[in-house]
Amino acid sequence: MSQVSPNGARKLFFAHLSSFSGVNAAVKDSLCAQLPDLDIVSFDVWRFLTSKRFLLAYLVLGTVLEYGLPALRSRNTLIEHIMKSRRFFDLATRVIHDRISAESNVAAVLQTQGLFNAKAPGKPLIIYTDDVIESSAPRTFETVTISADVVRRERRLYADADQIAVAASHVLASLSAGYGRVDRVHVIFEGANSPAVRSVAPDRYRKRRLLFVGVEWERKGGPELVDAFLKVLPRFPNARLTIAGCRPAIAHPNIDVRGRMSFAEVSDLYASHSIFCLPSRVEPFGISTIEASHAGLPTVGTETGGFLDTIVQGKTGFRVPVSDTGALAIALDTLLADPDLCRRFGEAGRLYAAQNFTWPIVATKLGALITDAIEQHAARPAADALAASAGEA
Repeated sequence: MSQVSPNGARKLFFAHLSSFSGVNAAVKDSLCAQLPDLDIVSFDVWRFLTSKRFLLAYLVLGTVLEYGLPALRSRNTLIEHIMKSRRFFDLATRVIHDRISAESNVAAVLQTQGLFNAKAPGKPLIIYTDDVIESSAPRTFETVTISADVVRRERRLYADADQIAVAASHVLASLSAGYGRVDRVHVIFEGANSPAVRSVAPDRYRKRRLLFVGVEWERKGGPELVDAFLKVLPRFPNARLTIAGCRPAIAHPNIDVRGRMSFAEVSDLYASHSIFCLPSRVEPFGISTIEASHAGLPTVGTETGGFLDTIVQGKTGFRVPVSDTGALAIALDTLLADPDLCRRFGEAGRLYAAQNFTWPIVATKLGALITDAIEQHAARPAADALAASAGEA
């Protein structure tokens, strides 16, 4: 059934998958403030499809046929394989098109990520994503070998898009090199999702407390971090490492494993720690890194993906080669030994994050792309009519 706006306003149909690490909710909220003349109709296609048992069964069976029994190895593995399957792409696309056609007065369609095609007839499509399948970034940790059928569908998606917003510069490079999209692609970054840190301990940098925040322990380089931490621990026996977001099987007196936490709880961790480290093997963006920067923490990441944008080498933190525990240990040793350097990096990181990585800043850029797509789409009939009359003359 069509959702009619009480004031008759035009609508922005927002199609997305799940929470996207809190990004989808932040995008919607920030766009509501940025585009007050558009009613935003949000549709979580993942939640819809998985709430229907027969559709979920269809997706599970199709995923096993496409990727084999290894797709059933774990719940998280199955979810990732489903989302990156041909049947999910096609089914999500059809469901979204049905929803759009049932809406009245839709001015444009926005989708996050590229795992379905929300391009509807007569509607401009804007995509906002942090990665693409054929990424030019180094891939040292792959959990799914995506089928050629899905790759072809994704390429068609980006060819259909009227505007493309990406979270990091490596995605722009990938779209330029592998997809031939050098036009209408814009790097707009992402904002922070955890609440702002209001106060911090004055001696926080001298406490030598390291923080890791990530749900995917191996992909985020957790094992490498533990290895590097144990290398520097003899020199700094009072150092502590806190692991938030996941629960790896680690038992060590200097390592505190917290597991899943709320955004507010993670914000408290940022305020009480000295250094943030996320040595990911693959990292499309790394939103926790900018959250740490907003909190005034020096950051350590790897030479890949979003870290090339979020960490300014030697100014807000350090980037080290992927999976190089020796280089990672040196970076941690340098920061643990110099609280004043930590403070300088933290202050520079806070300023850098405030200038580039907030949702109001991102929404201003994304809102401008949406408005431009709507205006360009509205101008086409007039331009076509003018060209036709000129031809007749």
